[in-house]
Amino acid sequence: MKIVATVRSLNESKNIDRFCQCYSWVDQILIADGGSSDDTVSMALKYENVHAYTFPDKIWHTDKIFSNPRGKHVNFLIDWAKRWKADWMIFDDMDCVPTLDLQKWGRNIIEETPSDMIFAYRMYVIGQDEYFPDANIPGQSLWAWKIGVPVSGDESDPVVFTMKIPDTSRLNLLHPYSLLHYFYPDEETARKKMELYGITGDAGGNPVHPRNIFGKVEKLPEWAKWR
Repeated sequence: MKIVATVRSLNESKNIDRFCQCYSWVDQILIADGGSSDDTVSMALKYENVHAYTFPDKIWHTDKIFSNPRGKHVNFLIDWAKRWKADWMIFDDMDCVPTLDLQKWGRNIIEETPSDMIFAYRMYVIGQDEYFPDANIPGQSLWAWKIGVPVSGDESDPVVFTMKIPDTSRLNLLHPYSLLHYFYPDEETARKKMELYGITGDAGGNPVHPRNIFGKVEKLPEWAKWR
């Protein structure tokens, strides 16, 4: 069975090594880079199972700031996985990785499930060792699906991203088979993201600090590690 992990990237040099290491167990990693000005792509191509493609579509918000149309970006990855003749496709964010348990057993889970799609808990991590437990919702995040299942990115709004997910059989993974989303590594990153979202229109053009959305913070459980 051929399993392909897919991901979008844009100036992800801080996250690329972690992502590629955590998905070393798949057959191929396909990266659709949206126009990075750092060394994201060259770093990724150091890994034997990684292929990168420059996704050309841009939405210019100022003369220097752009974003990529999200739905179209994801649909490119879906079509690319099909061209690789994948049996299953994983879709993840560059700052999100599977836990050690999901890395160890991910291939077995995919190969043995009778379901068409696999959903996972997404743990929103602060720094390296804390998370927002109230945002940790079962069945929240589509992680992988069988090629041919009509999953797609909604292209009707190029900024606000939603997935079109069919009503078909699904497996909801339980902890410790989870995703660690390092979306808030420090206050500087959070500030820059809110400024960018305010310009691009992401988060409705009125971004709110994560602490004001997700509430309380707890230490990550002992099993919630990626290495």
